[in-house]
Amino acid sequence: MQLTTPVDIVPQKRLYNFEDTFVLLGSCFSQHIAQKMRQAYINVVENPFGVQYNPMSIAKCMQWLKSDELFTEADLVYYDGLYHSMLHHGEFSSVSKEQTLSNINDTLQKVRQTIRRSKQVNFVVTFGTAYVYLQDDEVVSNCHKMPARQFVRQRLTVGEIVDTWSKIAQENHEANFQFTVSPIRHKKDGLHNNQLSKAILHLAIEQIGVDYFPAYEIMMDELRDYRFYAEDMLHPSDLAVEYIWQQYKKQSFTPQAQQQIEDAEQVWRMQNHVMLHPDTAQAKEFKEKTEQKYKLIKQKYSWIEKS
Repeated sequence: MQLTTPVDIVPQKRLYNFEDTFVLLGSCFSQHIAQKMRQAYINVVENPFGVQYNPMSIAKCMQWLKSDELFTEADLVYYDGLYHSMLHHGEFSSVSKEQTLSNINDTLQKVRQTIRRSKQVNFVVTFGTAYVYLQDDEVVSNCHKMPARQFVRQRLTVGEIVDTWSKIAQENHEANFQFTVSPIRHKKDGLHNNQLSKAILHLAIEQIGVDYFPAYEIMMDELRDYRFYAEDMLHPSDLAVEYIWQQYKKQSFTPQAQQQIEDAEQVWRMQNHVMLHPDTAQAKEFKEKTEQKYKLIKQKYSWIEKS
């Protein structure tokens, strides 16, 4: 008896290696994959500007990562007791403009260094919505709860997304690009408008012509039951995230890398295992075994110590 609609997982054109560097950009769904990568000791950078939802904001992030410029006071706005960047999540904001700039530029510099010293960089980009907010004709990433009258809301066209991201892919031809569409529904848009938005994102990615991972299809069809959703009935549950991660590994990594990831995940689970009676001989033996395994994996993969 078939109780689900399986999504065919076809290996992508360029498979990833365990030692690659990954830069994950986009919606909060990218945070789930980044967390799974960290639990496998993969060298991953997650949203250096904070969570981004629309393709144009993510494109701006790519441009900043590629340049040598830093953010200045002119790039900040002051609202409700805090200094903000309209391109960054509120986690970067501060009561001090100097601290805000430090939060932004320190992170930016670290990510640039990681990218430049990496042998192979893979950008995994998750689009969440085709809707954007403009302030003074500029797309912003976060409105920081400012009055709605300051912003104009628009829906991007397929052509706008394709033109922008085709250029980015060409300019960064030495890197690999993989796109996903977040399965998280933007209920505030209305379910019909959410569907239109997601359709635009799918059509744009198809025309850009890069690797695509079907996270959206897996969640919408294969994991259609609400038991795979969190309490808000919009975000995927931990079980769903784990299932999607297993499918992601099958499509995206070489067979050798998949085995290396499984070995690394086992070490991570051992390190994070909570012992009920940590002072027993069995617990001490388990701890020594774990430390030996971690030492071996660090010796084999040099970036793990740094990460």
